[in-house]
Amino acid sequence: MTVWDRVRAAHPDLPDARDEFDAFAAAIPDLGRRHVADVYLAWACGRGDAAALATFERDVVPALGRALSSFADRDEIIQVLRERMLAGERGIAAYDGRAPLAVWLRVCATRIGLRSQERERRVEALDDRRLDELAPGVDDPRLAYLRRVYGVSFREAFDAAVASLAPRERNLLRLSVIDGLGIDQLAAIFHVHRSTAARRLEQARDALVAATRDRMRVTLAISESELESILRMLHSLTDLTLGNLRERGAAR
Repeated sequence: MTVWDRVRAAHPDLPDARDEFDAFAAAIPDLGRRHVADVYLAWACGRGDAAALATFERDVVPALGRALSSFADRDEIIQVLRERMLAGERGIAAYDGRAPLAVWLRVCATRIGLRSQERERRVEALDDRRLDELAPGVDDPRLAYLRRVYGVSFREAFDAAVASLAPRERNLLRLSVIDGLGIDQLAAIFHVHRSTAARRLEQARDALVAATRDRMRVTLAISESELESILRMLHSLTDLTLGNLRERGAAR
């Protein structure tokens, strides 16, 4: 069976692009001894062929998911792998068939996952420096009464809320608010898509506000209507505080 016969037998539904593939594969030594059907699939995916990409999602991605079961964020790892593998000559086009495609991609995905874990460990190591800077200190006449009457309670509730956040949430807030990093920078640090970084940051902010609300309700022993009135001010206070911290972080 010829090399091309092996390709067509494995992928009868993929486009017949023999001439183009032969030109590409000419640079691969001993092609007949390699996983040539996988080479063709990888090459077609790198060209953006819809049928090849569908085959990749159907046949390869599920195996990757099982292989990455020890990683809590395996879906994000696979998404990062997709983006890298389909990006130019350093992506999936670099695959040369010496190992099965699924094995080669599993190694790539595992490296991504391990690097992501190491990166998060390094970031979390900075949590010894608590987010004390996320505290009220805004000079605004509209907030003077709130700070005078509820300032201590708010500060205590806010500090407790910050401490209750997951390490990743605290890191996101610190890097965004105190260090002034943008979404693209956060995405690079946590090795996720920018939409994932934006979603996580929004979730961290929501968690901070919700935790502060809960602690204020307990501390002040107030009615729901009174709490809602205070919370309208708290939202304003939190927004202004975060804004000031962003400016202070940028000024450093």
